[in-house]
Amino acid sequence: MTKVVRLFPEEKEEAFEGRSSFSQGWAALPGTMKKRSEGLSILKPLWSDHAKRAGGHEALLKALLAYLKNDDDLKRSGGPGLGPWLRSRRYEHWMEDETPAVVIPLPERRFPDEKLRAAFQLKFPDERALAWFDKCRLDGDEVVGPIYAARQEWLQGPFRMWAMLNGLGGLRNG
Repeated sequence: MTKVVRLFPEEKEEAFEGRSSFSQGWAALPGTMKKRSEGLSILKPLWSDHAKRAGGHEALLKALLAYLKNDDDLKRSGGPGLGPWLRSRRYEHWMEDETPAVVIPLPERRFPDEKLRAAFQLKFPDERALAWFDKCRLDGDEVVGPIYAARQEWLQGPFRMWAMLNGLGGLRNG
């Protein structure tokens, strides 16, 4: 019976800027991470295995460099060895995400009674006033919304007169 040394052909690591990604990563490690690491004969195959999971040697190197540059815990503790860093897949957190972020716009919040909103907008055409009014809601004959101290004069004067003309009882904080 013959002994199978390797079931799948080993993928060759492409040289990245003249040196292998592993060599560049190893050179970038701080002394504490090197001291906490296993031997190179263990780390090189481990690096290659995780490079396949990470999307390639270059992607894994970029993740390691991002970790070395930005991780606060590394600066405090000196970091784990390279082997534990790879085995725990810490590189996944530092991978560049090339998928664009999906921005879901919030639904536009408007005052629920369109007739009152239109009357308010006619009386108070300022965009800031309408933005405030859209944060309010109607509870019976009262407008319920945020009351800011700086607007007390406006609330007691022009707003109160508008509210009375439109059959509203007033404004309540809420």
